[in-house]
Amino acid sequence: MTIINSVLGPLGTADLGFTLSHEHVLETSAGLQHVYPDFIDRDRGIRKGVEALKEAYETGLRTIVDVTTFDLGRDVKLLEQVSRESKVQIICSTGIWLDIPRAFWYATADMIAPLFIKEIEIGIEGTGIKAGIIKVATDVGGITGPGEIILRAACRAHRATGVPISTHAWALERTGEEQIRVFQEEGVDLNRVYIGHSNDSTDLDYLLKLLESGVWVGLDRLPAGHRQGTPDWETRTIVVKQLIDAGFGTSYYVIS
Repeated sequence: MTIINSVLGPLGTADLGFTLSHEHVLETSAGLQHVYPDFIDRDRGIRKGVEALKEAYETGLRTIVDVTTFDLGRDVKLLEQVSRESKVQIICSTGIWLDIPRAFWYATADMIAPLFIKEIEIGIEGTGIKAGIIKVATDVGGITGPGEIILRAACRAHRATGVPISTHAWALERTGEEQIRVFQEEGVDLNRVYIGHSNDSTDLDYLLKLLESGVWVGLDRLPAGHRQGTPDWETRTIVVKQLIDAGFGTSYYVIS
């Protein structure tokens, strides 16, 4: 049985139960609650998180993967408290989303990868809470220079630790394909890659090419996406059925 780190300690994957694999308990911005704590109602975030996850627990949810990264205001002590009080197991992430710190723009992948590795193997911000997944992001316009640095750093952390990679992608521009190109160049195990937000697209050619490459596709915006031009929930459900009919019934995630 494979072991994965949660905010309450190691878990056997057989103990994950019903799992939502692309969630956020609380999103802000890096450092915001420390510098301007009056702007963030952290206590309310904890309360609402516990309430929502307790309700979900009663319907069968057992685990969530929280892909809130440092630049999104990741708060692992908050996640620890919410997990303990709600009974829902939470796996937290290392990596960087789209708000890449300026200092990283001029770094190299080999300078950043050890930061991710430390959060996986030793812990985050001195808490001892270890990341169980690596999060990266590519959006409109494709992979930027700083974005490529982060992608390659994530790949090297993955290769050093075996921890899987979860991505934010902009499916309408097929950015998942760009991400896969980098992953292949870096020798990533594509079966341990999740291309997120893939159901923002109804392009079966794109989705099937992702699946045929060996990655997992994240159908993680249900009942509907929040960006203009993306499908409604009925259309997203049809796409799920089309992928099942194409033979990938065990090779996708559906996240509500």
